[in-house]
Amino acid sequence: MSYFDYAATQPMRQSAIDAWVAASGMLNAGAQYTSGRKSRSVLDDARETVAELLGCEPIEVVFTASGTEADNIAIQGLFHASSNEAGAGRIISSPIEHSAVRDTVARLEEQHGATVDLMPV
Repeated sequence: MSYFDYAATQPMRQSAIDAWVAASGMLNAGAQYTSGRKSRSVLDDARETVAELLGCEPIEVVFTASGTEADNIAIQGLFHASSNEAGAGRIISSPIEHSAVRDTVARLEEQHGATVDLMPV
């Protein structure tokens, strides 16, 4: 069987499924009880492994639950980091972006006065 919708999602590797199943019974990684501390340890180890693979610091690795969440964190984070007291930041995007990007950019323009430039494709 072939899979043709990689634009929407990609099938998980069996090793990823196995790791997810093993971790799915863990509880709140922010909790102070034993199972919470164990969950935190697994999460920290995963963050360190990913950071090492990417050549960055573990604090720079942010796990998200979806692409939409990742888009929001990245766009809003960069916007607010680039904004200054003199005015809102500038966003350069394109009209063919995913709705998660378009909606976030529009919200920043409406609510925070972002200057938005849509570049032609």
